[in-house]
Formats: sequence, C-alpha cells, structure tokens
Amino acid sequence: MPAKDESDRASTASTFHNDDYARFFSLSLDMLCIAGFDGYFKHLNPIWQPTLGFTIEELMSQPFVSFVHPDDVASTLEAAGNLSSGRDVVTFINRYRCKDGTYRWIEWRSASIPERQQIYATARDITQQRAAEETIRRQAAALMELSTPLIPISDHVLVMPLVGTMDTLRAKQVLDTLLEGVGRSRAEVAILDITGVSVVDTQVASALIMAARAVRLLGGEVVLTGIRPDVAATLVGLGADLSGIATCGTLQAGIGYAIRAAGNRGGTQR
Repeated sequence: MPAKDESDRASTASTFHNDDYARFFSLSLDMLCIAGFDGYFKHLNPIWQPTLGFTIEELMSQPFVSFVHPDDVASTLEAAGNLSSGRDVVTFINRYRCKDGTYRWIEWRSASIPERQQIYATARDITQQRAAEETIRRQAAALMELSTPLIPISDHVLVMPLVGTMDTLRAKQVLDTLLEGVGRSRAEVAILDITGVSVVDTQVASALIMAARAVRLLGGEVVLTGIRPDVAATLVGLGADLSGIATCGTLQAGIGYAIRAAGNRGGTQR
C-alpha cells in the first residue's frame, strides 16, 4: 500500500505540474517561447498571434530571424550565439515583423540549456512604450530649442536671450545653436543676453567663454549683455576671463554696440 500511495501521489503531482504549466503557458500576457539552436520556434503561447498577426503555425514554419527587422538581424544572431554558448541574454530589444508589414518593438529575457539545444524566453511588446519615449524626447528637444532661441535683428547681428538655469545639457545646446546660426547666417556679431539667467556660476561662465571663443573662430564677435551688479561681482569672484568679450549692461545697449560693430566691419561676408 505505501508504494502504491507514493506512486499515486507522484502521478497526481506530475499531472498537476503538466496542467499548471500548460495553463500558465496559455494564459500568460507576455509572449513565451521555446526555440531550438536550429533557429526555429518550437513552442509559442497564444498571445503571439494577436501581437504579430501570424498564426502560431506560420511563426514556427520559418527561422525566427526571418521575422526580424533587417537592421536588427546582426544583433539578434549575436544574441542567439551567446545563448548557444550558455550565456543568458537579459533586456535584449529588436523589432519583429507583423503580418500587415509593420514592426513591433520586442524586449526579450532569455536563457538556454545547451545540452538540450533549446532557448527559453519571455518577450514583451514595448512598441507603445518606445513611441511614448520618442514623443517625450521630441518634446524635450522642442522645449530645449525654445529655451535657446536665436533671433536675427539685422543681416549681421543675432541675439540669443537666455532665461532660467544653465546646466551642462543646455550649455551644449546654446553652443550648438549659436554656432549653427552664426555659420548659416554669416553674422558678424552675436549677442548673448543673460538678463534672465537666475544663477551665474562657474558652469555658466565657462559656457559663455567657450561660446565666445568658438564664435571668434568663425570670424565673429560675442557681446554679453544683461550683466547685473551681483553677476559682475560673481564673475570677478570666479576669476572668469572675459577678455575678448564685449559686455553691456542692457540688451538695448548691446544691440546698439553690435550694430555699430557690424557697421565698422563693413558688413562684409566672411
């Protein structure tokens, strides 16, 4: 009797295990798969079909790399090679073709058992997440562009009014926008107005000096305006080398200086 009881319990446990596995595999909201080292899917759970539009049979009838975006094939084969060597692949992302010809971004977490020549993976459709991230990136870029406007006030004079705080990213944006604008317009003088910059520290001073030097390399001149008494004291305290940079207390005074300076240059095209 004890032997029979143990056999019954083992049979029940096996049945439960198989049923539980099948239920988990079929109900998972993530895409689950078992693939062979031969490059074909061996088992796929049902969520694959509504995600990509292909039937399970269609997905298993071709090498899985045939569904991968051409630009992602090399990295996918590299990841498969790592798995074949027994190395886990975590947070791998590629694009899979849908039946309608579009592509979905898929994030993978995979492990393998080399002796069985099989790969076990979970995959998640992150297309909406990627689209949201791209929207945020574009909005951030647009806001950054608005935060560093470059305004032409004559054929040879540009003004960049700066407002708010200046960090490393914004300093780079200021420099890039300024150089691109001066180079494109062939401006003689560029005015950097810091009236609205809340804090002038070493980072801001360094960014201004770098911008002035870069514009000089293009044959132009930088005028710094909006220097308040507290800003002047800060710049002196920091030992900022503003030699070669014309300074004016107000934007109006800076514009007058810039127009005269451009006139003295003869408004010639560099």
